[in-house]
Amino acid sequence: MKNNVKRPSMSILLLIIISSLLSVITSGCRQADTRQTPRPTLQERSLSSISQAYPWGVSLGPPTVVDPKKFKIELFADLKEFPRNWTFDLTLTKGENGFPPGLYIPGGPSFAPDQEKRRLLRVDRAGKVSTVSDRFEKGIESMVFARGKYGDGILVSELQSLRIVRVLSDGTISTFAQVGTAPLGPTQMNYGSDGLLYVPDYTSGNLMRVYPDGKSGVYATVPVVARGRADVAGRKGNAEAQPMYQAGGGFITSTFSTRSRNAEPHKLDTIHIVSIDGRSVKELAAGFSGIEFLNFGPGGIWGSELYVSAQGTDLNGDGGVYIVKPDGKVEPFITGIDATDVVFDTEGILGGGMFVGDMYNPWGAPDYPSSKIWRVVPR
Repeated sequence: MKNNVKRPSMSILLLIIISSLLSVITSGCRQADTRQTPRPTLQERSLSSISQAYPWGVSLGPPTVVDPKKFKIELFADLKEFPRNWTFDLTLTKGENGFPPGLYIPGGPSFAPDQEKRRLLRVDRAGKVSTVSDRFEKGIESMVFARGKYGDGILVSELQSLRIVRVLSDGTISTFAQVGTAPLGPTQMNYGSDGLLYVPDYTSGNLMRVYPDGKSGVYATVPVVARGRADVAGRKGNAEAQPMYQAGGGFITSTFSTRSRNAEPHKLDTIHIVSIDGRSVKELAAGFSGIEFLNFGPGGIWGSELYVSAQGTDLNGDGGVYIVKPDGKVEPFITGIDATDVVFDTEGILGGGMFVGDMYNPWGAPDYPSSKIWRVVPR
């Protein structure tokens, strides 16, 4: 009997064979691609979650020195055990008023119910971080050791409570002075050449002089000053958008601006020289983003020029430490850092070198970006 089933033509068979081969090849490629694509590491997955929480970005690695042949930078301390504590004002001491030697760090301003930023921390010579006190009412931004007629303990500024408090070595805390104008008051403190305490009022821009009895008055009105610290000539002069006493009279000041909405460096901050009476202002250097503290170098290999710490666009790792020459020329010293402050260990309290505060950096602590302290030493 004749078979009536029509056989497929040769061309159709060829098409079927080619289609099958292509399917096998494609499947093999997909399998190969799957095998070759590495799974994201814990750090990459953590950084992904961080980028969602902080869409403007974070620094993804350690900062770098501009001249690696002359200096090297190394991690000294990680505040990952206190993940919401910022490195702000760095104060180095060999021990005074009953407090042990080390690097003291206020937790920074707090604009939310954030208990962590109400901590005063200390870093010892081994890089171990411990709590000095966590009994503050608000976030703390600056500190000085009480000296001379100012009595005992540590004086600490609470930006949002408009007060300066005294902390004793036994843990006792009391109000020393009410200073400033609501909503934000005293910021960075330091002693002037007359031995008195100076602190800017964040809201008004006034530089306040605070007396040993806790009373205060306006010393100078400088519109460009948002926050600041004055200092004795030739001594440590950390600052944050502030007047800082300089050798030869007058103040060094800087403005402070938050990051722009598009997360680009706004470069609006400027550094000024202000006369001792606050009546005249002269621009020294411009083009910075997020200036925090200023400090003069101690001489030697570090030079004696002005060191400027800037956080850039805020938590983005695009700030740096800059050196400003007397003629206003700016030279980068450290890049890729949310820099807040620098301090020089010329007495070997922590082993020597320059210590730099880094506000936010997930390097080495991928689960949450933590503040870090870096040490820069000559090669």
